[in-house]
Amino acid sequence: KEIVKFYPNPFSSFASVEISQNIQSLSGLQLSIYDITKRKIRIINSIDSYTFELNRGTLSPGIYFYELLNNEVPIANGKLIVY
Repeated sequence: KEIVKFYPNPFSSFASVEISQNIQSLSGLQLSIYDITKRKIRIINSIDSYTFELNRGTLSPGIYFYELLNNEVPIANGKLIVY
């Protein structure tokens, strides 16, 4: 089972983020988003629900990568597409 899912993906204005219920605690979770050059462009620290919305905000159309960390340890990663 996937640890984190984004839908829709690709997305235009926002994506729903769903974190697996297998993660025992939300404290210590951090979602980082990187651009194509691996530059960290957004960090979401205050994850307080297993589902939340990721707003596009200032993200330009393109390919992005995400990494979900649990107390600084990477537990999931993947690709996001904004159009």
